[in-house]
Amino acid sequence: MSEGTDDEASAPSAPGPLALMRLVGLALACVFGVYLGARDLIVALSETEPTTLSAARFASSYDGQRWIEVDGRLLADHARLRADQGPSGERTYVTLPLVGPDWTPAEPVHVLVTLGPYGADELAGWRDDAASLSAVRGLLRTGAYGAIEEQFAHVTLADPWVVINEGTAPQLVPSLLFGGAMLLVGGIAGFLLFGIWRERRRR
Repeated sequence: MSEGTDDEASAPSAPGPLALMRLVGLALACVFGVYLGARDLIVALSETEPTTLSAARFASSYDGQRWIEVDGRLLADHARLRADQGPSGERTYVTLPLVGPDWTPAEPVHVLVTLGPYGADELAGWRDDAASLSAVRGLLRTGAYGAIEEQFAHVTLADPWVVINEGTAPQLVPSLLFGGAMLLVGGIAGFLLFGIWRERRRR
C-alpha cells in the first residue's frame, strides 16, 4: 500500500492551465512564424528581380508581385510620420504617396511608400531623400492596412493599393533560417502537447 502511494507521489504532475495555455500559444505563434518564413522564402525564390511598374499605370499593370520598383513622384506634403521607441532610441518612419507626374488631387492613389527609419539627428533629411527618388524599390508591407488607411483619409486610396518599404529586398538565407527555427520550436511544442493529451487520456 505504501509503495503505491510512493509511486503516485513521485509521478510528475500535469502542467497547470496557465502553463498549458502558454504552450498552446507558443505552438500557434510558431505556426504563424512558419507561414511568414515560407511566404518570404517563396518571394526570395520566385522573384529574383523586382517587377518594374509605373505609378501612373499601377492599377492596370500590378499583378500581385511583392518585390516591386515603381517610378513616380513622392508627395512630401501628404506625408505622415510615425515614431517608434527602439533599443537604440526613437526611430521615425515616414510614409507618403507615390503618384504619376500628372497626378491631381481628384485622382486616386495606389502606392504608398515608407522611408526610414530615421534617428533624431537624421529626421530633418527625409524631405531631401523623398525629393531625390524618381523610383522606389522594395518589398510590400505585410499585415493589416487599417491604421495606414485612417492616416491617409485625406487622399483617395483605391484598389489595388500597396505600401512599399523602400530599400528592402527578399533575403533567402534569413527567411530559411527563420522558418526552420519556427518549425523546430513549433514541433517541440506540438510534441509536448501531444504527450500531455495522451497522458490525460490514460487517466
